[in-house]
Amino acid sequence: MSLRLRLYVTAVVMMALALLALTAAPALPERWITYLLWTGVCVVAELLWLPTLSREATVSMASAANLATLALWGTWPAMAAVGVSTLVANRVFQHKPMVRTVFNFGQAVITIWAAGLVMQALGHPAEGIGPSGRLSFGEVGAVTLTAVMFVGFLAYLLVNRLLVSAAVSWSSDRPYQRVLREDWFHRERLLNDMALFFLSPLAVISF
Repeated sequence: MSLRLRLYVTAVVMMALALLALTAAPALPERWITYLLWTGVCVVAELLWLPTLSREATVSMASAANLATLALWGTWPAMAAVGVSTLVANRVFQHKPMVRTVFNFGQAVITIWAAGLVMQALGHPAEGIGPSGRLSFGEVGAVTLTAVMFVGFLAYLLVNRLLVSAAVSWSSDRPYQRVLREDWFHRERLLNDMALFFLSPLAVISF
C-alpha cells in the first residue's frame, strides 16, 4: 500500500471518529435496543452485495437500509448503525482485509453524516421521524418525505463514490475519472441506484 493511500485511509477514519464524537446522540439510554435492531437491518442489507465491473469495489443493498435508518432515527444513530454494520459485514462475513474494512467504516460514517446534513437543511428533523411513530405533516407527508430523502440520497451517492473512488484509484493504478466512469457513473449502475432509493421511503412509510 502506498504512503498516500495509508494517509488517506487514516484521514478518513479519523474524520469519521471525530464526527461520531461531536454529533449528539439523541435518547441513547431509552432507544438503544431500537438502534441495535436497526444496526442488524443494516448488516443484513450489507450482506446482499455484488462486485463492481472492475471487481475492485462492491455494491450492496446497504444504501436503502442506511437511508431509512437516517430518516427514522437521525444522524448519530444512523452513523453508529451504519458504521458498526459495515465493520461486521466487511470483516466477519465478507472477510475483507482490515485496512479495507476500517476505510469502509470511515467512509460510510462520513457519507451518512453528509446525507443527514443535507436532509436537515431541507427541514427534516435532526432526531428523525421514528420517535413520533407517524408522519406528522398531513397527507402530503409521504411526498415531502420522499423528496427530502431523494436529495439526501444524491448527497449520499456523491460523497460515497468520491471517497471510495479515490481509494480504488490509488490501489489499482487507474485514473480517478476512469474509476468514477467505469465503476459508478454508468447507466446500469445509476438505474440500480434509483431502484434501491425507492425502497427507502417505502420502508420509512411502512414503519
